[in-house]
Amino acid sequence: MTTAMKTTLFTIPFVSTIQHIAVAKAFAKGESLDITQEIIALGACNIFGSFVCSMPVTGSFVRTAINHASGVKTPLGGIFTGSLVLFAVGLLTFTFRFIPKATLAGLVIYSMYNMLDFPTYRLLWRAKKINFFVMNLTLINGVFLGLEYGILIGIVANLVVLLYFSAHPSIQTKIEQIKGKTVIIIIPKETIAFPAAERLRANVMKVSGENSCNMIILDCKNLKRFDVTIAENIKLLGKNFSVRGQTIVCSNCCENVNAVLKVVAPELLNVKEDESNHAEERTAYFICSSI
Repeated sequence: MTTAMKTTLFTIPFVSTIQHIAVAKAFAKGESLDITQEIIALGACNIFGSFVCSMPVTGSFVRTAINHASGVKTPLGGIFTGSLVLFAVGLLTFTFRFIPKATLAGLVIYSMYNMLDFPTYRLLWRAKKINFFVMNLTLINGVFLGLEYGILIGIVANLVVLLYFSAHPSIQTKIEQIKGKTVIIIIPKETIAFPAAERLRANVMKVSGENSCNMIILDCKNLKRFDVTIAENIKLLGKNFSVRGQTIVCSNCCENVNAVLKVVAPELLNVKEDESNHAEERTAYFICSSI
């Protein structure tokens, strides 16, 4: 059986779970939704259904939309629908061929039309167009390739957007003259994750290369967490700057950031310099740390 089903053995449970959760969220109407409870219920249905050779159990947009349009409020609607299906399969199958497909299509289209949230389209277009394009990408692929592929493509598109913004954080740069020394202050405006490590390093190298300075200060007041990749890149920056006679230090570190730096690059938290030769630079460091 495993050989016959191949990759569908893994994709069917994955897609059915995503579809089930999507249906639940679409019709939650602002109510709280316990995803864990939904997944447990879905898993239990499939486990017990396997003993009677049932098809994979999942949520259905079409049937749910029809129930919603019909005013169904409780799970009793599912029992009623199931009873009708059993009755129709047992006694009315010979009449199905007389039902025009256009009639069934019209019923589905009418039921799904109520799910189109046109105000949301206008809101996304006016507020943030990247979300508008992702939603349309999901919709178009869902219509032409199938609901499962549409959901998967939408998830991938959102992940790409998240990774892009994670790799391009907003960074503020200030150049100040303190005690006759040029000090560059780098202030990340948001938490930096590992996708932005190389970009942060490149930006700092570019700014320090364009402006002759004695010290670079990374102000971590906006950083709530830090990963090892970022710390390693800053440590590498320190080695590069030491060759050029410059120093980089981190200031205003929270407990999380401080703990990572103490393990990976403790030298970034302390200015280990000769007091007689670099007193002015240390003074600049403490002044800038309090800004």
